[in-house]
Amino acid sequence: MKIDITEKIHKFREAARNLWNVHLRESAGWDSHEAFKNICLVLFREIVLRDLPNSISAIELNQHVHDLSNYSVSSKGGSRLPILANRQIPASGYWDYSIEWIPTESEFQIQPICFFDFDSLGWCDLEYLRVLFTKCVSHPALEGREALIKCSYVKIEVIKSA
Repeated sequence: MKIDITEKIHKFREAARNLWNVHLRESAGWDSHEAFKNICLVLFREIVLRDLPNSISAIELNQHVHDLSNYSVSSKGGSRLPILANRQIPASGYWDYSIEWIPTESEFQIQPICFFDFDSLGWCDLEYLRVLFTKCVSHPALEGREALIKCSYVKIEVIKSA
């Protein structure tokens, strides 16, 4: 059974962005950012995961620490899903691989890794979800490759065992 948590994800993103941009960013350093990441774990659990089993890990900021295979990421609609794919496997700091979109009618499986911002100490937008392509029939070269996808383009679900 899949539970759609997309709207809860957007509420979390808005709460986290507001907290950082309005209250913490101005005088922030790396210690502040680490504290913010910890605050975001609490926010995510309270806003997104509150009514879900404790076994489901939070999607963190700018790092991958947990197995997130109990999440499913799919296209929210349209004929194309725009992506910024990493040029290397394993991922480097370059999001410029030649494939820039996948057809939404194609069979693909995407797992989230973390929320991503290009500037950790600057303005926080949490615009991107860093993901891993585990399957992509239309573009097999994406399998095993990480990519960035705008959160507004995807539906995020939790796979809950019955």
